[in-house]
Amino acid sequence: MEALVQAALLRHSTAYKGLEPGVLAELVDVAAKAGTDTGALAASFDRFMTINRFGASGVTLEDVEAFAASECSASAKALAEKTNLTGGQRSATTPSQRISPYLHTKTAASAQARAAVHSPLPSLARESGTSSTPLRPTEASAQLVSSHNPGLATCAAGATLAAIRILGTPLPSEARFGTDSLEDRAALLEQRIRAVEVEAAGQDGAEAHPVGSACQDATLFVGRICCDTEEGRLNPQSLLLEGSQALSGGARVRLDVSRLPAFRLFPGQVVSLRGTNPSGHCIIAAELCGPREPDAKTGSSHPAAPTSVVLAAGPYCCPENLEYAPLHALLEHCRRLRPAHLLLAGPWVDEAHPLLAGGLVDETFQSIFQTRFLATVEAFSGACPGTRVLLLPSPRDLHLPPVFPAPAPRLAAPATPALTPLPNPTTIMLEDAGLALGCTSVDWLMAVGREELVRLDSGAPAPDRLAQLATHVLEQRSYFPLFPPPPGLPLDTRRARAALALPDQAPAVLVLPSDLAPFARPAPGGATLCINPGRAAKGAGAGTFAHLCAAPGERACDALRCDILRI
Repeated sequence: MEALVQAALLRHSTAYKGLEPGVLAELVDVAAKAGTDTGALAASFDRFMTINRFGASGVTLEDVEAFAASECSASAKALAEKTNLTGGQRSATTPSQRISPYLHTKTAASAQARAAVHSPLPSLARESGTSSTPLRPTEASAQLVSSHNPGLATCAAGATLAAIRILGTPLPSEARFGTDSLEDRAALLEQRIRAVEVEAAGQDGAEAHPVGSACQDATLFVGRICCDTEEGRLNPQSLLLEGSQALSGGARVRLDVSRLPAFRLFPGQVVSLRGTNPSGHCIIAAELCGPREPDAKTGSSHPAAPTSVVLAAGPYCCPENLEYAPLHALLEHCRRLRPAHLLLAGPWVDEAHPLLAGGLVDETFQSIFQTRFLATVEAFSGACPGTRVLLLPSPRDLHLPPVFPAPAPRLAAPATPALTPLPNPTTIMLEDAGLALGCTSVDWLMAVGREELVRLDSGAPAPDRLAQLATHVLEQRSYFPLFPPPPGLPLDTRRARAALALPDQAPAVLVLPSDLAPFARPAPGGATLCINPGRAAKGAGAGTFAHLCAAPGERACDALRCDILRI
């Protein structure tokens, strides 16, 4: 049985190779108690480890015990729901309800949901009172989770509104979507490979060699990392390298990485390497060439004046109602902080919210956004005129077209000029500090973490994995270089060619909201500070956000203070 569990886990990730017998025996015991087969157990355990033990170097008995406890809790909840459906109150139901207990429960749940949806919203300015939501604005005290450079001082906004400037080529608001073709997909990949070919040749002084052409001597190869099956996961035996159409005719060959002491690879990654191809069908890699990073232009690599930014990402309401209590608590905290900029990344009207996904709300998505989210933000902006509010949409927003990349959303006559919608992704220059900030609302960290193939150098200290995942964006010069994209991400390849590219100026701050643990850590080299502010609403309670303060300094990571705070 232990061997079956081991085999099932290896189908999900090679990280489960060589598990201790005690760990496997404990997993077998969990499967027996839950009455599940090895396939279902492996899927559940892999999901648990990805979400709760991301970046762990191995599996311990404590991990299995925590997994067993979570499975027991989920089973108890399911049993309670089943009991509510089938037992206890049959004498009080009508014959039609006894025939269809699901319909009766659905109707009751719908009534309760509508009552919760239409319960009074807490006022932003109210200092006392009650609310049906466990978290009230009066409870908007923030608890410090972690801090980068805690010794630096904080600063507040001035009397005038700080200016921003969008870098790169933003999408026009009237841009059409859903019109991409296979040619657009091929052009996107070709453009990225060709750019690396030109740059690698300039650095090495040697032209790249076609990937499908035999070569006995060590030479330079450039291509895109692929998997040998369409829906498979990378492992050392499934690696392929795809060359450009111009140089290699789009050929794919096997990639042997057995001689590399360390690497981090994912599908869609464009790499340059040195190696041989004796047969023309398999490249034997001897060295991965250094990663590429954007130039750190003067004025974007370090702040020139003090400024402060609060960074938050949706969802902004708890799953049991649409009161947006975490948003109110966040804005109450911002009223005290008075930041120069407030970034509110989507989703604002989340497609995963149980009431919205279940169709239990008799209100349009646009109305929810206007009356519950935007009206609250406008009220805050009126009370804090010195804070510029930046609105970054998400593909998960139900009131917006589901597309990535996306143009800045149109706001219906905002009540204050301080509200600034942004395209997704975007790189902006905070003019008050001369600080470049890049951000996207798509969960890049989770997406690439599920697909990355890693080998660590046994003789070197283990690197910070979360920072390494964020660094891929800088090295690939793309806000989402993973290809093919994960299921559920509506990638528009025609728009992506220009919209996903990082501008020439390296952002001093890279904001990547994710379901993974929030953090603020410097990328290797210290030129960019990578931040995951977490989610404003996490389960039934409030989540986290980030408070960024900049002081004049030579390097961004030395001049920036970032506090991760829990609402």
